[in-house]
Amino acid sequence: MCCLLDTGAQVSTITESFYRNHIPELGDLIDITYMLRISAANGGDIPYIGYIECDLKALGYTFVNMGFLVIKDPSDNMLRQRKKRVPGVIGSNIFKSMKVICDNIEILPKNWGNILALYEEIYENDYIGKIRIPNHHSIIIPARSVQIIEAQTKLAPM
Repeated sequence: MCCLLDTGAQVSTITESFYRNHIPELGDLIDITYMLRISAANGGDIPYIGYIECDLKALGYTFVNMGFLVIKDPSDNMLRQRKKRVPGVIGSNIFKSMKVICDNIEILPKNWGNILALYEEIYENDYIGKIRIPNHHSIIIPARSVQIIEAQTKLAPM
């Protein structure tokens, strides 16, 4: 499964359709909808159906009992197709667990080392995240602050 690595996400998620297609491998869904409400960075609700803990295989290692919220599939067809290709988001809850384990690994693949280093920098220095704008240096936005950044964007590839 392909996942989006999001150091700014507090929780990791997988889609409902991915979960339903892999129930035997992923295990039972725990209903926590009565006790937890989650929202996106823009304040909108993130509808989910429950929580699972399953093993995550990456870097040639198995990270045991990593927690994922199982989110409802999007109703928008374009988003649904994108989520079909990339049904998971790896967020800070898993990065934190992986960091502890990876600190004991002598040589990390370069891309994972960079991601975990960014995660560590963000959370140890109380940053929300980094934004890289072409032809500019990184811009660091301190936690609990707002900064306007002019940039051009393009649609993500499908």
